[in-house]
Amino acid sequence: MVIMVIMVITVIMVITVITAIMVTTVIMVITAIMVIMVITAIMVTMVIMVITAIMVITVIMVITAIMVITVITAIMVTMVIMVITAIMVIMVITAIMVIMVIMSQLAELLAICFPSVWCRQTAILALHSLALVIRTGLSIGVASLDGALVKTIVDKKLNKFIAFLVAWIALALPATFVNSAIRFLESSLALSLRTRLTTELVSAYTANPSAASDHGPAGAHPCHRTSTVPAYYALVNLDSRIANADQCLTEDVANFAEHLAHLWSHLSKPWLDVVLVTARLVFMAKASIGAGGAAARPAALAAVVIGATAVILRTLSPPFGKLVARRAELEGELRHAHARMGAASEEIAFYGGHEVERSHLWRAYKALVRQLDKYLVARAWYGVIESFFMKYVWTATGLTMIALPAFYQPGGLARSASDNTELFMTSRSLLTTAADAIERILASLKEVSALAGYTSRVAQIRAVITDVAAERYVKASANANAATIDLAARGLKRIGTHFELINVPLVTPAGDVLVDALTFRVAPGEHLLVAGPNGCGKSALVRVLAGLWPHYGGEMVVPPRDDVVFVPQAAYLSRGTLRDQILYPHTVDDMAAAGRSDAELEAILGIVHLKHILGREDAGWDTARVWQDVLSGGERQRLALARVFYHAPRFAVLDECTSAVSADVEGAIYAAAKDAGITLITVSHRPSLIQYHAALLTFDGAGAAAYTSLVDASVARTLREEADHLRARLVDIPAKRARLRELCTALGEDSLVLEPTTARERSFMASE
Repeated sequence: MVIMVIMVITVIMVITVITAIMVTTVIMVITAIMVIMVITAIMVTMVIMVITAIMVITVIMVITAIMVITVITAIMVTMVIMVITAIMVIMVITAIMVIMVIMSQLAELLAICFPSVWCRQTAILALHSLALVIRTGLSIGVASLDGALVKTIVDKKLNKFIAFLVAWIALALPATFVNSAIRFLESSLALSLRTRLTTELVSAYTANPSAASDHGPAGAHPCHRTSTVPAYYALVNLDSRIANADQCLTEDVANFAEHLAHLWSHLSKPWLDVVLVTARLVFMAKASIGAGGAAARPAALAAVVIGATAVILRTLSPPFGKLVARRAELEGELRHAHARMGAASEEIAFYGGHEVERSHLWRAYKALVRQLDKYLVARAWYGVIESFFMKYVWTATGLTMIALPAFYQPGGLARSASDNTELFMTSRSLLTTAADAIERILASLKEVSALAGYTSRVAQIRAVITDVAAERYVKASANANAATIDLAARGLKRIGTHFELINVPLVTPAGDVLVDALTFRVAPGEHLLVAGPNGCGKSALVRVLAGLWPHYGGEMVVPPRDDVVFVPQAAYLSRGTLRDQILYPHTVDDMAAAGRSDAELEAILGIVHLKHILGREDAGWDTARVWQDVLSGGERQRLALARVFYHAPRFAVLDECTSAVSADVEGAIYAAAKDAGITLITVSHRPSLIQYHAALLTFDGAGAAAYTSLVDASVARTLREEADHLRARLVDIPAKRARLRELCTALGEDSLVLEPTTARERSFMASE
């Protein structure tokens, strides 16, 4: 029993322990679950906090980004506005500068056109202005008579009508005369201005360049130079700013003078009309409705409409000045293309180049047509706007101005119908005159633009002529070789009794260096032959010696210009008689002053083998022809050489001027020139001329040149080689001569070839 009790107690205790363990386990599980729940809650809370933080940060970042984008956008908008403002400011400043430049150019040209207060141009301008004032006064008088005539019709007063009609006709007669005088004086003023400008420009264009002088050290400031190059040559060959000088000196000058005179008439007369008509209208308004506010309303309305119209039309006005200037330039290019084709018609015909020339002409014409289309379109749409304002807006304004005094007239019924009709007709006539005047003022904006274009063209050629006179050249397309040459520098140049170059480079106007440094000397009696391949610098040397091209370094000594005659390859024959061709550039008066006679000229023609020309012309020396077309190439060259013998200079520089002359005649001319004491500098490819010269200057075509005396061993060796070559060719001549003698004997004929002409030939034939 005890054991069972103990076992029961033990079981109970075990159960109790197990129960306690289970309870403890349950408690631990519950505690673990609670801990897990707490941890889960904490984790959920943390996740929520993280998500919340992320959302908050995202929102903050988005808001910040939006703010940044807004700020950047604002900055960009501000920058765009600033850029647009800057561009507008630059455009305004540029426009102001352009206007100032044009005004400055116009002021310079006006100083030429009106040299003094008492000049002829000022007198014509004063008479023209007086005629304009008289015409305005007559217009106001006619307007007043128009109203008075209508008043007499309304009042049915025949006597007054006839009197006013006679007065109206009396005013019409001087008005007609004044109108004609205005047109005549305007044309006279334009012609006088053109004469002044043409005299100034052509004198500078064809001015005799100053004598060669020491230019000072190389690199001296160009403003201190005086050019020895004629402007007409420099504009074509040394400067590229003016493409068509002939057009600038003719058409552009004429257009400038006509537009200037026309603009004065179309500006001064309308302004005078506006001032006097307005004063008349104000006086009439005060007389009819008093000096109160009613009289000011029409004037205020007119001022507002005129001001608004001027602003609108000025804003919408196309750049007529640029369009006109470009049109003039393209017209000059088209005319130049035709002139070039006409001048080279024979050469083009030989080559069959009509297709190419047609394409050039068509290209120039199409460029002009495109420019004219731009001008016509711009003028058309501007004319629409101009017509709307001037014809319709102003008509409505005029009717309103006429009606306002009647509507605001104190006690308007006190005036009679005839008085109101007179006031209406007079006011209407005056307003028509004023409207026409204002229309001409605004229309003159186009004239001002056109005048600006022609002013720019004329001022440009004047400035370029001034620049080339000071040796300031602007030449396009200078190549890389020009980098080694300072084109603003000049070498020394002195007057002497001989030609001498010391380290002088030959450089083209475009900057191409032909010879790096050239040194040689030609004293009187030391005849020089210049030889070398094409394009090596032979003709460039002639141009430098003549002073037509500047020399950019070294030292050059040249004789006085009167001691040298230059003869180019292309013989120039001027307009005039046969006598004039030999005297050129002298005249018959110069010949008479020098005591020269036609007999001397005939002897000169004999020297150059041209006496047959004098014999075949009926009028002899006084025959006037287009000699460039009448004579052959060889005859033209020999006639140009005749000038050398007439002027008898100490030096003659001949640039391939006998290329079309036969060798025998060429030799006779050279021998005669040497006998006359003329020192020759010859550019030629002909070896036969070497016998007439004492020295040889050879260009190698690679930038170098060698000066050699013809008595040197190397030259003697060359001559010996040529002699050996000729001897080799003459070896078989005796056999051929014998055969020719046999043939002539068989035929019973003689041959001049078999007859000896010199002692050497007789000795040679005897040795056969």
